[in-house]
Amino acid sequence: MSFREKSNWVLLAITVIVYGLYFNITIAGALANGVPEVADNARLFGAVFLMVVLTIAAHILMAIVFRQDADEVDERDRVIELRGDQRGGLLTAVGLFSVLGLAL
Repeated sequence: MSFREKSNWVLLAITVIVYGLYFNITIAGALANGVPEVADNARLFGAVFLMVVLTIAAHILMAIVFRQDADEVDERDRVIELRGDQRGGLLTAVGLFSVLGLAL
């Protein structure tokens, strides 16, 4: 497995864990106490900050552990990165339209 593929898997895992916890806590709070009158943006900003910190730390750790793989780039790596970007864009678009749908 190439370095970029490992990087995409780590990003996927971090995204699923952080936002899974965020949505779990947010939905559980909304079900228990009802929807708050004022939006609680601190929890969302905390989730984004946690994701950025975990991503940076994971990539630093990966660069140390897989030092020999970090410099190699070939056609497969470019395709893997393209597919990762496509999936990320799709997920972002679905999330955006979901939020717009909830706002309506």
